[in-house]
Parts: sequence; C-alpha cells; structure tokens
Amino acid sequence: MGSPQTATLRHILPAAGGRRRELLRSGAVLGVAVGAANLLQVVFHVAMARMLKPAEYSLLASLLAVVMIFTVPTLALQAAVAREVAERMADEDAASAGLVLRQVWRWLWRLLVPVACALAVVSVPLAIVLNVHRPTAIFATALTLAATATLPVIWGGLQGTHRFGALGGAQTAFAVLKLALGIALAVAGTGAAGVMFGVAGVTVIVAGLSLIPLAGLWRQSRRLELTPMNGLAGHAMTAVLALSLFAAMTNFDLLVARVAFAPSVSGVYAAASLTGRTILLLPTIATTLLFPHVAVLRDRERERRYLLVGLAFVGLLGLATSAVLLAVPRLFLDLVFGSRYAGAAGWIGPLLIGMTLYALVQTYTYHFLSLDRRRFWIVLAGGLLAQSALFAVLHATPMQLVSIQIAVPAALLALCEIFDRRHRRPQS
Repeated sequence: MGSPQTATLRHILPAAGGRRRELLRSGAVLGVAVGAANLLQVVFHVAMARMLKPAEYSLLASLLAVVMIFTVPTLALQAAVAREVAERMADEDAASAGLVLRQVWRWLWRLLVPVACALAVVSVPLAIVLNVHRPTAIFATALTLAATATLPVIWGGLQGTHRFGALGGAQTAFAVLKLALGIALAVAGTGAAGVMFGVAGVTVIVAGLSLIPLAGLWRQSRRLELTPMNGLAGHAMTAVLALSLFAAMTNFDLLVARVAFAPSVSGVYAAASLTGRTILLLPTIATTLLFPHVAVLRDRERERRYLLVGLAFVGLLGLATSAVLLAVPRLFLDLVFGSRYAGAAGWIGPLLIGMTLYALVQTYTYHFLSLDRRRFWIVLAGGLLAQSALFAVLHATPMQLVSIQIAVPAALLALCEIFDRRHRRPQS
C-alpha cells in the first residue's frame, strides 16, 4: 500500500498514466535527495550549536538569516528561470531555453558590482543592529552573498528542464560539503566568521558542478543572439518581491530575538526557531516538482488540482513531523542541541504550528508565481507590515514572538485561498 501522499497524488491528478508515473518517480528521486540535503542542513546547525557557545551560535544563526533574506532575489530568479525554460522546453526549443540561461547569466554578472557596493554601505549599520563587533563576520557574510548569486539561476535551469536528479544531487552535494567544511572550521576555532567563509567557498564549487548537465543547452544557444529580457525581468521582479517578503516574515523573529534578548536567550531561541523552521523545508519538494508543470498547463481545473496536491503533501508531512517533535521536545533538544538549550522546549510546539502554516503559504506563493499572478505580493506585503507592527509592540518574551509567528501565517493562509478563488486563470 502506498503512502498517504502517493494516494493523494493518484486521487487528485487527472494526468495520464505516463505523466502520473513520471511525476511520482521524479518526486521520489527529488524527495530522497532534498530530504537528505535538508537533513544534513539540520545536522549542520546542530553541529554548530554543539561546537559553538550559545552566543556564538546565535551570531551564526543571525548571519545565516541575513543571507537567507538578502539572497531571496536570486531564489526568485530561480523561479523565473524555471518558468521560462519550462515553457521553451515544452515547445521543444532547447536552444531558446539555453538562451534564457545565457541572458540571465550576463545580466546577473553586470548587477553584481552595484550590489557589492550596496552591501558595503549597509555592512556597518547591519553590524551595529546585530551587535557584531568583528568586521570579519560581516565581510564573510558579504562574500557568501556574492557567491550565492549565480547558484539559484543554474538550479532554475535544472528545474525547468526537469533534471530533478541532478538538482537534488547538487543540493545534497552542497549540504555535504557545507557540513564537512563547517565542522572542520569550527574545530579549528575560526568561529562564525570562519564558517561563513567556508559556506562561500562551497557555493562556488557546487555552482561549477551544477553547470555540467546544462552544457548542451548552453552550446545550442550560441547560434542565437542575446535579446532583452523584458518578459523574464517582469516575472523575476514579481518573484523577488513575493519571496523577499516571505523570507523576511519567516526569519524576522531571529533578528528581533537577537536585538531584544540577552545573547544566551537569543541562542536558545535560535535553536527552537531552527527546529520549527525545518517544516519550511517540506514545500521544497512539492514546489520544485510541480512548479514547471503548472507553468505550462494553461488549464484552470488542472492548475487547481496541482495546487491541492502540493497543499496536501505539505500539510500531511507537516502534521506528521510536528507530531513526532511534539512528543519528545526535551529529549529532542537534549540529543540534538545539548542540555544548554533545554529552555527552548516550551516554544517548539507553537513554532511548529506557525511554521506549518507558513509552509502552506509558501506553497500558495510558488503556485501564484508559476501562473504569473503578480499582484499577490501585495498580500505578503500586508502580512509583513502587520508582523512588524506586532513585533514592535510585543517583544518582551520569546512566547510573544512565537504567538505572532502563528497569528500572521494563519491570517495569510485565509487570504491565499481568497486570492486564488478570485484570480483563477480564465479557461483558454
């Protein structure tokens, strides 16, 4: 008997048997690879939490949160590139699909110089806000941001061409190398700054390896001239807005904790937040697999069914993961992080609820991006404004932050469903 997720896929998807089997097979391959990569990502944080002091781990967690927020524009490019490449591959135009990669690559490198200047300007106030007294930590973070810039663009090419095995392998390789080098640097006593330097180096290596499966498309595209990216740029900017807003909402509590609480308390809260945010890894499998298919369906009813597949998959796994962690929160913290983080036990359950709701919102977000529903960013902007106002008033205790991280995604989830029902793509 298959899993509940497989049964849901078979019940909802109206695709032919061959397409269904292809989706299930790709989903299994990608699920194993992404699951392994995400597990290693958790192990990385666990290792850092055990090897570093709580205050030092709090710094590392805050820096990684900054990387997550500021690299969302490149993640948005992955979504835009995947959509454009998938549409061209659906028309059996491999050369045009390769041209998309070349266009984005050229544009991105031209953008890196002004972005680097902007990062240099904000580095000092950012260090003050995060209470970082070592400039090397901020410099290492800036290098990590620059190194990460091209990676999601390449992964968008793999996603759009349905090379899910290569994509999962690249993500796994990144997690393995990041863990190994992170542990080595932590043992060497380099602290948070050294670990961030290691992340930057690993990103460069994985970017080079990820380009190999796309070499054929790149060669075919050389017979075509580079053209302006008007359509891609518009979709990319929408994705930038939407994903930046979502990343800010799911990571803002770490920065608030860093500023509002003592270093030891913020370190413990970072452990609880990490545990809760493991739920946000679940939509990766569903959205990566379904995104390029939804982008080319052009069928209102099938688009809705694919959305239900993603929501069912994420919701069921979110509930299962939450149930396991809620059963033994103190034992989990003791085994994974150590006895110094036992105080986070009371925050894990509510955070899991909040992050499960955020995971469902994330699934909606990628669905709307695949259909180029550009106004959805306004809904997320309203959510971030509401969250910011609540954090400004309620930040005296960790539980106040946790409560906000439940209320905001709950409201957003209702708005997502309303938005989808009112903005269905007309039947062609």
